[in-house]
Amino acid sequence: MKTLEIVPGGNHAAIATLQLSQDGVQLAAQVLCYPFTGGIADALDAMPPEQAAIPPALFLLADNDPISDSSLEYEAALRAAGVSTQVKKYDGSIHGFIEENNPEYDNLDNVASQSPEQARYARDAETYIGNWLAGTLQ
Repeated sequence: MKTLEIVPGGNHAAIATLQLSQDGVQLAAQVLCYPFTGGIADALDAMPPEQAAIPPALFLLADNDPISDSSLEYEAALRAAGVSTQVKKYDGSIHGFIEENNPEYDNLDNVASQSPEQARYARDAETYIGNWLAGTLQ
């Protein structure tokens, strides 16, 4: 089993997943948090199905975020290709709510997604990811 560095950014994660899958690397799952995935559906469509074993995908989407909505095209393309997908949208959340409500952001000023409400969404999202992974990896 290869160990890979986690790449920030949903676009990078989705592209890396497609490339690794095409190269025969078996990944257990992919978690895409409010990803920008413009054009990636086309890359998926261009892959010969016999070359790729794309892992299940969880899409966590922010409510007030046009980037999140744009990822639904990629989610639909994955689903059409037979990949198991799940979408969880956090109503009232904004882009960055998961990362920006963790301790490493405490010293930053004017971070739009820092609030008690956004922090609750972040904790729920972290639990949701853990539960989804536990169910997917069984």
